[in-house]
Amino acid sequence: MSNNEQAAPISIEDIRKSRQSSETAVGLTTAGGFELTMRIANMLTNSTMVPEQYRKMIANKQANKINGEYPLMENPNGLPNCVIAINMANRMGADPLMIMQNLYIVEGRPAWSSQFIIAAINSCGLYSPLRFEIKELGEMEATYQTKKWVNGSYQFTDHKIKIKNVSCVAWAIEKGTGERLESSPITMELAVKEGWYQKNGSKWQTMHEQMLRYRAAAFFGRIYAPQLLMGIKSADEELDTIIDVTPDPEPITKPEPRTKTVDALKEKPVVVEPEQPKTIEQQPASYVPSAEEQEAIRQREIEQAEADERARFGEPEPVLVQQAQTQPRSRRAAAQPLE
Repeated sequence: MSNNEQAAPISIEDIRKSRQSSETAVGLTTAGGFELTMRIANMLTNSTMVPEQYRKMIANKQANKINGEYPLMENPNGLPNCVIAINMANRMGADPLMIMQNLYIVEGRPAWSSQFIIAAINSCGLYSPLRFEIKELGEMEATYQTKKWVNGSYQFTDHKIKIKNVSCVAWAIEKGTGERLESSPITMELAVKEGWYQKNGSKWQTMHEQMLRYRAAAFFGRIYAPQLLMGIKSADEELDTIIDVTPDPEPITKPEPRTKTVDALKEKPVVVEPEQPKTIEQQPASYVPSAEEQEAIRQREIEQAEADERARFGEPEPVLVQQAQTQPRSRRAAAQPLE
């Protein structure tokens, strides 16, 4: 090979083959490869250095803390997530831990971190290091739309916002051809129109130049290096494209009042009854005899005791005069004989 000839670019498949032999090939299509993948996954899922979605045990944040920490619970998705991450790393010729550290789950979809996309493009060997061209376009008034659910359909409203427009283009030199490759220009006006700028907590308002570079790199990777990204978007893109599709509740409209004539016909005359005095029901109390009755009861008990005593010793009954002394005044007078 002459000095003028250029070396053929190294592909990802060459990198993958150079890192593993046929005896230890990681994969899901062969019995040996699957067994090796499961062994690696079991080791990684028990590590605390991998993100939470890959761990076998995770914190149960719905339970009460014990000694300042949440109790652990089993994560059934940890091992399968590790297997998928290892398979992706094998296909990309990358380290499994690097894939796990840079692969996020956004609304159930995997997404790359923007730093990983730039690193994958720079290290693939097909292009020169990625560079960014930023241009100041001056202040402008950008227009965007908002929609609101009104009477069973969306109603769109135009809004205007004054911004400092900036443009960013990601570019690199293809080593095989020497051609300069550029991404689509990403501008602040585009961020406003797409809804990225005005989202709650958006970083486009506080660190717009960094967000411009991240988005331009993702666009470059999807156009010129889709084999590196495997069709997966960046986490920033997934977060910016989340749309709340839940319609606003329809306002409750009150029915119109009826005419006074119909209401007057259907209304019944109101009869105002006199208020009845409130009576308090008293519970019947136990009977308490008067002093005279208590004295009479005591006398009868004494007489009964005396009669029992006489019957016991065989004494005669007392005469009528003696009995009359214990009777009331009116009965004594009636019992005395006439002279």
